Amino acid sequence: PDDAPTAFLWHSDPRVNKFMSYPLYTDISQTIHWINDIVPVEEDFRYLNSKGASLARYQMCQEGTAPNADASNSEHIAYFDTWLSMRLDHLEKNILPWARKYKIQIVVDVHFPLGGRIGKSDQSLKMFYDEELARHFVNTWGKIAERFKGNDDIIYGYDFMNEPVQNKEETAKDCDWWNLQRRCIEAVR
Repeated sequence: PDDAPTAFLWHSDPRVNKFMSYPLYTDISQTIHWINDIVPVEEDFRYLNSKGASLARYQMCQEGTAPNADASNSEHIAYFDTWLSMRLDHLEKNILPWARKYKIQIVVDVHFPLGGRIGKSDQSLKMFYDEELARHFVNTWGKIAERFKGNDDIIYGYDFMNEPVQNKEETAKDCDWWNLQRRCIEAVR
């Protein structure tokens, strides 16, 4: 996978690893195995149930190579929508039936930011500074909620964004993280 070298740097750093739940990786092949094995299967739900778990976060992680930071909004949106559609299909066809079968509620987590990050020196999400990306992100959450309406018994909640880095106070109108969360909440209700 394209992200293996970056992921290996993170997973092989003992300063970071002591705060995470995965083992300290000593070889990039271990990271590649982890990336390839990140999508849950039914056996994972069976195991969680056997340990008494009742809640799991379904992390929809990036697969393949996303557009670079300089790509146009239309390129980012097209990639994000295609990627998300595949992940939501997997949620609907596999994850939710397994979760129901093993009585485990799901938190739906978009683990990959629309538009990506500004760059290596500033990991802020681009959507905080771009109204078009922010609007699409909020509308996407409304569509997700509509698609999974009636699954309240199994969908515990939504994790709108993993690690929403915002390093600058000045953002596009109502696009800072606090306002985007508020707008997403309004969209899913």
